Amino acid sequence: MESSRAKFDLTILIFVLAGTMLATANLWGVVETSEARYAEISREMLRSGDWLHPTLLKIHHYHKPPITYWITAVAYSVFGVNAFAARFFLTVAYCAQVVIVFNLAKLLFKNELTAYYAAVIYSTLPLVLVSVRALTTDAYLNLFVLLSLYCWTKFLYAQKVSFFYLFCLSLGLGFMTKGPVIFIVPLLAIAGTWNLLPRPKLNSFHMVTGLSIFIMFGFWWFGYLVKENWVFADYFFFHHLVDRVAHAEVFSRKEPWYYYLPIIPLVTIPWIVIFLKQTVASPTGREGESIARRVLTWWFIMPLLVFSIASSKLVLYILPLAIGFSFVAGHAAINFNKVQLLVYVILTSLVYVALIVVPLVRPQINIESTYILIPTTCLIISIVLCFVDLHLPRVIMISSLLSVVISYFIHRFFFISIAMKPTQSAQLPTS
Repeated sequence: MESSRAKFDLTILIFVLAGTMLATANLWGVVETSEARYAEISREMLRSGDWLHPTLLKIHHYHKPPITYWITAVAYSVFGVNAFAARFFLTVAYCAQVVIVFNLAKLLFKNELTAYYAAVIYSTLPLVLVSVRALTTDAYLNLFVLLSLYCWTKFLYAQKVSFFYLFCLSLGLGFMTKGPVIFIVPLLAIAGTWNLLPRPKLNSFHMVTGLSIFIMFGFWWFGYLVKENWVFADYFFFHHLVDRVAHAEVFSRKEPWYYYLPIIPLVTIPWIVIFLKQTVASPTGREGESIARRVLTWWFIMPLLVFSIASSKLVLYILPLAIGFSFVAGHAAINFNKVQLLVYVILTSLVYVALIVVPLVRPQINIESTYILIPTTCLIISIVLCFVDLHLPRVIMISSLLSVVISYFIHRFFFISIAMKPTQSAQLPTS
């Protein structure tokens, strides 16, 4: 794929996705408890003018560092206090993530087609889309994870110390977004590609300066609060670091070690099949295979083990795994013919259309069952498609069959009698 064509196609993709997100950002209120909490804290911050001491219902709330609150409060000051403003910068972060994925994959694989597929896959992963449709810290954290990885890789190839400083800045901003979790993927990624990429050339001055940048941007808010009251040192370290890792029952988030294993296929549909095919494929020695293997091991499997060992678990905690997943799947996708890729695009589109149409048309239906049954059906079909030689007549036939299956599920849920009251969206006060 020519460079200009890849960039043009990527620009169109981002424009369409971002436009759709912004056009629909205010169609529903802040319906999920975490989103409502972040939205309200940001509103109170803007109203009070106190940007250092977050409050929820006028009670101090220090569960997360303040960057997400700051970004949302700025959006409120520009667009007013509403759901669109709460989600506006999430869309901006999403677009930036897709651009970084493309450029980082191009640096690593030296193949623009691989980079393009990686960006397309990343931008359409359900896990990523969920993260940027509801206000939480995870989308912003993943932006800084990606930025740190890109700056580090760019530094290794260009040997310009400015990129090293930007790497340290990205880690600092990530720390101010969600704390030490910012280190998991970047440090494992650096370790895993250490002997494949150029070695860093840093002297003591550069390392001290980089560390100072990280501390300056990552620790100053924590230091400010600890200086105000030494109790915060125990609160941040033991209550929010140790307890979240080892005693998640304190936060009602304790789950078994295998919690993410059945979830990953559902939040990576339909690309999970391409990913798995690359995972089990025998080595061929083709270009980019060694880096793809390292990315699979150190950007996906090893971080997954870390997240699985930690007792505190939520679905969006594994959002950083989407980076390595997209790179591996993007590398595998270049071996698929255009007909197979077309089927995956159709499959992806139908899944999203179904999941969007159902809750909008009938908000009182059993949405949890819908979210499970439709993706599961599409996953089964996509597995079959992956191992079948496809021609255009078969594509038309299978796509039609898929449309019928999804339509059947939608029809079924529309007319099932469910003893379930409609969910009421939380409304943000305007003052």
